[in-house]
Amino acid sequence: LTAKEIDKALDPDYIPWCKFHTDLVQSVADARGKSKTGAARGSVLHMNTKVFLKKKFCESQIKDFDTTDKQDAWRSVLQSFACIYIEELENNADKVRDELSNKIDDILATSWTPVDKIHGECIYFIVGAMIKAANDKIVQQNTTDTLRESLRSLVKLQTSTKEEAIEAEAPTRRVERREAVSLNYAS
Repeated sequence: LTAKEIDKALDPDYIPWCKFHTDLVQSVADARGKSKTGAARGSVLHMNTKVFLKKKFCESQIKDFDTTDKQDAWRSVLQSFACIYIEELENNADKVRDELSNKIDDILATSWTPVDKIHGECIYFIVGAMIKAANDKIVQQNTTDTLRESLRSLVKLQTSTKEEAIEAEAPTRRVERREAVSLNYAS
């Protein structure tokens, strides 16, 4: 292949790099597992998808080459670039994941107290919404008895009346605005 032909392999207007990237990221998203078994299955699925994507990708613009030798060389160039791209994407994802994990650890290691009313109101509102979600889960038919009892205990111990919340000076303003959807007052 000529240098110009190899340069074309990196041209996103000529080769569908954006689609390759999108399909690859979608594969990563689809491969997430919620358990060890699910993660293992997802990993195998992702590996198979990468092989499929590379094979499909390597056929991009193959019709522009008239000899088998040139077509094989073109496939080899695209295969190499696709492998490098996948490796860079996965390395960067691991780096970002590690950085995010470290930032989360740093945040969790420090104590935090809201410095203004807005933060306190938001957190209080979120807790009330979580208590409401627990109440909703209690009445669902597919909720196990064990979970139902645990949720009832949580709701009972973590809920107060509006009057008790106001008396305790809880940041209730946002919850009061949303009482129409029956959020609970957290204790």
